[in-house]
Formats: sequence, structure tokens, C-alpha cells
Amino acid sequence: MSMHSNRPKATSDTSTIVRLYGALLVIAITVGALVTAVALRDKEIQDWRHHLGSMSYMLTEHTAQTVFSAFLVLDAITEQVRQMDVQDEAAFRQRLSTVEMHQLLRDKIQGLSQLDVASIVAANGDNINFSRAHPVPRINLAERDYFKAHRDQPHLGDHISTAVRNKGNGKWTFYVSRRLDDAQGRFLGLVLVGLSVDAFTGVYGRLIETLGDGASISLYRGDLTMLARAPHQDDLIGRVNRSGTTHRVITEQGAQDAVVLTDTPRFSDGIGNLRLIAVRKAMRYPLVVSLVVPDTIFLASWKRSVLLIASMSLLSIAFVIAGISALSRTSRRRAQTERELRESETKFHTMVDGATDWEYWVLPDGRVHYMTPSALQFTGYSAEEFERQPDLIATLVHPDDRTLWRQQVQAVGAPEATPSTARPLDLRIVHRNGSQRWVSHVSRPMHGPDGRHLGQRISMRDITERKASETEIRQLAYYDALTGLPNRRMFLDRLGHTLAATERNQTHSALVLLDLDHFKKLNDTQGHDVGDRLLVEVARRLALAVRDADTVARLGGDEFALMLDGLDPDEPTAARQAEQIAEKIHAILNQPYALNEANDDHRSSPSIGMTLLCGRSTPLDVLMKQADVALYQAKDAGRNAIRFFNPAMQAAIDARIAMENALRQALVLGQFQLHYQPQVDATGWHTGAEALIRWIDPVRGMVPPDRFIPLAEETGLIIEIGQWVLDTACAQLAQWATDPARQNLQISVNVSARQFHQSDFVERVRRSLAASGANPARLMLELTESIVIDRVDEVIDRMEQLNVVGVKFSLDDFGTGYSSLSCLKRLPLDEVKIDRSFVRDLVDDSNDAAIVQAILAMSHSLGLRVVAEGVETLAQRDFLLTRGCETFQGYLFGKPAPIAQWAGSGHSRGVARVSPLEA
Repeated sequence: MSMHSNRPKATSDTSTIVRLYGALLVIAITVGALVTAVALRDKEIQDWRHHLGSMSYMLTEHTAQTVFSAFLVLDAITEQVRQMDVQDEAAFRQRLSTVEMHQLLRDKIQGLSQLDVASIVAANGDNINFSRAHPVPRINLAERDYFKAHRDQPHLGDHISTAVRNKGNGKWTFYVSRRLDDAQGRFLGLVLVGLSVDAFTGVYGRLIETLGDGASISLYRGDLTMLARAPHQDDLIGRVNRSGTTHRVITEQGAQDAVVLTDTPRFSDGIGNLRLIAVRKAMRYPLVVSLVVPDTIFLASWKRSVLLIASMSLLSIAFVIAGISALSRTSRRRAQTERELRESETKFHTMVDGATDWEYWVLPDGRVHYMTPSALQFTGYSAEEFERQPDLIATLVHPDDRTLWRQQVQAVGAPEATPSTARPLDLRIVHRNGSQRWVSHVSRPMHGPDGRHLGQRISMRDITERKASETEIRQLAYYDALTGLPNRRMFLDRLGHTLAATERNQTHSALVLLDLDHFKKLNDTQGHDVGDRLLVEVARRLALAVRDADTVARLGGDEFALMLDGLDPDEPTAARQAEQIAEKIHAILNQPYALNEANDDHRSSPSIGMTLLCGRSTPLDVLMKQADVALYQAKDAGRNAIRFFNPAMQAAIDARIAMENALRQALVLGQFQLHYQPQVDATGWHTGAEALIRWIDPVRGMVPPDRFIPLAEETGLIIEIGQWVLDTACAQLAQWATDPARQNLQISVNVSARQFHQSDFVERVRRSLAASGANPARLMLELTESIVIDRVDEVIDRMEQLNVVGVKFSLDDFGTGYSSLSCLKRLPLDEVKIDRSFVRDLVDDSNDAAIVQAILAMSHSLGLRVVAEGVETLAQRDFLLTRGCETFQGYLFGKPAPIAQWAGSGHSRGVARVSPLEA
């Protein structure tokens, strides 16, 4: 009886215990699933925080490097303007609107695809010069924010504008600009360089493609005005972020960088959704980069894992409930219930083993206790192979990463290790087939309930795609996009390391700069795509020509740099070694290039400048300047040459710079004078004079024209000097017009080729005549043969325009050039001048005499007046006179003299007489 009465109670107690156990098990499964899901979510977010922090850093560095190239161009243009020493707004407009300045603007941004335009803006907002075209279209920028900022804030400094649509091409552009003042601080205008928004969004867009839909990257100005965004949204460009997460991090919290998890309304559309935002301020510029990734991206993997865990948990709970129900109904089904539980456990492992990460448990003695089947996907080896050969794991770690891996495993494997010891470690593993994968390796210590050390649990996650993205960003920041060579930033960094190494090892290295001769001509005639192919081929040849220890870089445009390391400690020997390498490079780059089907034998040559370095006694910027000086010495030597830097070369450059600066000051301080040499007819009467410029320098004294005229030609100052000569000569003609004794005299003025070929030359001559009131018929412009044989049709057109006004033309130094008779017949000339080199020896040299007679005969047949230069003896005068020459110029009749002295000569019958000459 009692037996029967007790059995139901025992059964009831057992059923209660089983139900309680079942409830606890269900709770445990549920809590475990929740804890695992939360832990996985936290880990996933933390991993993405680290990933986005790295990406935002590389993006900010790339953005800063792109803006840095604009500031380099800004510095170069500003320095050029400063050297001009412009004194007022009129001079600013005149001197900075020239073709030369346009060419400078083009050259500075050439090869830099991220730079859209370089411009110079006058004080009223007129765009007076820019790189895209010349003459400049009528564009006024007075309403632009950057112009108002510089105009109203003299001490603003460099400024980054909001993004606007470029008035030239309609593309989104923002500008870096700098105010230009005169010596008294008055606003003259500003220089600006435009950065194409496409240059940023192109890089941002490629990165977003690797992240997925919903991600965005924004570039803000320091005041959080949006400059660029990918994906692009017109309505956001120019808006100020006053409410978004970026605003809170940068403005309210004052942080330099942060990665924030938030679900507040978005700045772009006001919609709130969970997202990670990486915000970082650029170190050197007032720029902020914001990288936004929605939870659809950074929690995608976690959601898949949660789905698996939830499915597993629900399935396990179902089996537990079924098992408990079966146990409560009958003990006879207990065995079956246990089997179902084991099957449930098997299914649990099946789902865990399906995880994409590679995880395993290593016991304290090194044996593998458990490993997920994903090991086969990661390594090519099965979990069973690892269980048989635990040391196989170490052999799969890349040799370069093995030391760090062992340090982490040993630290976590120690009995005293704690969970805080676990740190993520990025390393490479080598697959069985030889391929490599980047993984995030995390090792965690494991302890039992009693605190006993049970070994460690290792998790590896494949991060190969993330590493590829980071590598791509680094490539953009430190390497040239066209050639793949290191860019200027990386080269200068390596140059600094080389200086330290040469000081430590007491060896020499050589810095080599080279650029391609006439590269601009190739770009202009055949297009930038052909020029780019030449640059790529040059880069390839340079990389093959140097040693593994050497560095080849592209600094920009057609300029390359090389660092030749490990040269001999003996300086002469090191110089010979460097020169041998340079000659090898010179020979390789002179080989023909196959640039396209139509040009498979293009020839290009380099100009190369070199300097040796040893130790850090010479600053890096000085070394670059030395190599640059040597490079320009190679160009001055006719190009296609190699030159080593030496102090004498620098001294010559310094002297030339000093002369150039003095020449610029001479224009400002009025140190030039015109001396006039008389021209006389057959009877010795004045018919006119040739105006010859003289420079009276307070330090150098009288500077001969052959010393400063070539420099003026080279620097472009000849245009301003030539204009001064023309204005002064016209003023003298106007003064003579008031004197009846001299009103019929003419003045001959020499015109340089560079001056004549200015697009506004004709208008300049007309203005000089109009301003002075001079009679155009008394002005004779002397042209050399080098002017008239180049662009003949253009020369004739300009001569005819001035002929209409009354101006006459003389062909100077005739016989020394290469002008043909057919060319001479076409030119509207009035006069030919026989060069003094033929006159000097014509009495004794039959060849000179024959040439002079031929010139006289030809000129008379064409109806041209002939002037013989350099007549110094009566014998020369008599020879010329008997052969039909009727106008003379030379020391026999008077040396060049200031107008006050020249005007003192005797005069009668309305013309001045130099001396009575007998025929």
C-alpha cells in the first residue's frame, strides 16, 4: 500500500524536479543565447570601430595630401608675384595678366589631376589670369565668399572656400586662396587654386563600393560647411552641419577624432537610424572627414550569427521541452529522451561549427581539444589533422609575423593570464596552396569553475578585404597614381632616413633630379594621354636601371627623383659611382619610345642634376635646392646633359639672381638712360639717331647692354624695358617736333623678338605715340632677322597695321641671319642696316666688300634705304659712298651720348650737322 502510495509521490517529485530542471535549462539556453548575441554584437561593433578609425585616418591623410599639393602651387605662385614687387593695382593688373603668368599658372598645376584651376583675381573681383585659357574670359568673383573674406579681413591668412560651381566648366570646386597686398598693405587682389570635388569623391566612391550600400563619406570645412560627399548630393554641398553627430564631436565636445555609435537624426535627411560615424579633423588644415556606416553594413555579419544562434536556441529549447514532457509522462521513454538530447547537442555543434570564423581550444599541454571545421577553409587542413599535429598551427603563421604570434600565445597561455591579457593581433597565415590571408587573431585564457587553467581559446576572423582597402588608401597617400612610384611625400621621408644612415655608416649617397626635355611640347601637340604613356615608360625604365637599395620617385609633372644609396665612403669614388649610374640612366632614357601606333619611334631626352650627401650637416631642403641648381645648369648647357652640383655653380646662380633683382629695381628707380647715336647722310647732316639703352647702376656703374639685355630677354623683363625705351623715344620725338631745327629727325628704336610677338604689341606702340603726341612718321622700329623669319604672316600683319599709322620699319644687322630674298620682298620695310661686322674689314677683305655691294644692289632694287653701321674711318665711308650707300652711323660721326650732350652739336638749315665731310 505504502509502496503504491509512495510511487505516485516519487513520480510527482521526480516530475517536478524534471520540470524544474527543464525550466532552468530553457532559461540557461535563452540567457546564453542572449549573452552570446550581446557579446558578439559588442565585439562586432568594436572591430568596426577600430576599422573605421583606421580608415578615417587614411582618408584624412589622403585628403590633407591632396590639399597640400594645392598649397604648394599657391606658395609657388605667391612667391613669383612677390618677386615682381608690384606697387599698385594698375601694375598688378598689367604684370599679372600676361601670357607668361598664364603659362606659369598652367605649368604649376600640370600633372596634378586633383587641381582644377589656378587664378589671379584683381581687387575688384575681376579674374585677370587663370590657367585654363588666355585671354581670360570676363569673369567677376566679387560675390564669392572667399573674395569677400580676404577683402574685408586683411589678416585672414590662407582660406578654404565653400564648394561652388566653377564659372569656367560648371563643375563643383572649392578654392584655397591667399590675399595679395602691396608694400603698404593695400589690397591688390588674391591668388587662388581650385580643387575639383570630383578628385575627392572619386576616391571616396571607390572606398564606399568596398563597404556597401548606405555608407557615405563627407568632407567638411573647419566650420562644418560641407565641401564634398560620396554619394554626391547637390542639396548638401555648402550646407553647415549644426545638428549632426559630426557637429557634436567637433564643435560641442572639441574632439580631434572619434568613432560614435548613434541613432540620432541624420544631417543629410533627418532620418534616425543606428549607424557608426568616424569623425576626424585634419592636423594641418581646417578640414573634417566624416565616414558613416549604417547598421545594415556593420551588423550584417552579427545578424546572420544571431539568426543562427536564435535558430539553434529555439531548436534546443524545443527538444528540451519535448524531452522533459516525455520524462514526465513516463520513465520508460527516458532513454529515448536522452537520445533526443544527444541529437540536440549534435545539432547545436552543427550550427556552431557552421560559423565562418576559425575557432579552436588548445589545452595547457598544447593539444587541440576542439576546432571548428572552418579550419579547412582557412588553411586547407582539416580539424583532425590539427588534432594529430598541434605544431602544424605554428607553421601556418607567416614567418614575418611568427614572433609576435608566439609572444601573444605564450602570454595568454600562462596560468596567471587573465581576460584582460587578450588583445587582437593582425597577422598573415599561409594556406596549404600557398596563398596568404590576413586574419584578426584573438587568444583568450580559459579557466574552470575552480580557477584551474584549462588552456586558451583562439578566434581568427578573415580581414583580407579590410587590409586590401587600407593598402589602397595608403597607396593613394604615398604613391603616384599614374606611375605607381613613391610620391614627393614618401621620397622626402626616405631622404631623411638616408641622411641619418649615411651619418651612421659614414658612406655617401647621391640625390638625383631629372626631368624630360620638351615634355610640354609633347603634351600640347599629342595630348596628355600620350604624355602619360611616356611618363609611365620612363618610370618603368628608371626602376629597372637602379639597384634594389635605391629609390625612384615622381615628384610631379615630368620631374623624377632618385636616391642612390650605399656609395663609397671616399667622396671622389662615390662621385664616379653616381656618375656611372646617371650615365646609364641617361642612355636608357634616350632610347626610342613606342607611345602609339602613329609614333612608335618617339625620342625623348633627360636633363639630370646631381649632388652628393653624407650625414645631416646639410639640411634636406638645401640638398634639394643643390640638385635643382645642377638640373637647371644641365638645361642651360643645352639640355640632354648631366651636371653635378658645385659651389661655383651656386655662386653663379646667386650672382645671376642678384643681377635680376637689381635689374627689376632699375626699372622702379629709373636707373636707365637713352643714349642717341647720330645717323648722317652723304654730306654729313643729321637725318636722325638710334636710341641705345644704358644702365647706370649706383654700385656697378655703367653696365654694358650685353650683360643685362640677355638676362632681360630670359626673364621677360625685356618687355617692360622695351616699353620704357619706346615711351622715352616717343617723348623725345615730341620734344623735337617743337624745334624747327630738329622736327624732321627720326629716331630708330630696337624691338626684341619677345616684345614684338606680344599679342598687344601694336596697341602698345599706338598708345605710346598717342600719349606722347609724337609724329609716327618719325619713328623707325628696328627688327632683327630672327624676328621676321619666325611666323612671317603674323609679322607682316603687325607691320602693316603700324604702317597704316605711319610707323616705319628697318631690318637690323642684315646679312647675319637666314632671311631669304623672297621673305624680304614680302616685308613692308623702309630701310636695311648693314651689320658692323661687314663694314669693319670691307676695305681690306674682298669677301666683306662683295657682301656689302650685294646688299646695296639688292636694297636699291627693292627701293629700300641703306644705313651702314659701325663706320669709324673715312676710308670706310668713302668706299660705301662710292657704291651707293647714302646713310651712315658710327664713331666717325659721333658716339652714343645722352640727349643733352647730343643736342649740343652744331646745326643749320633745319638739320644738325656733325662734321664737314669731303666726298
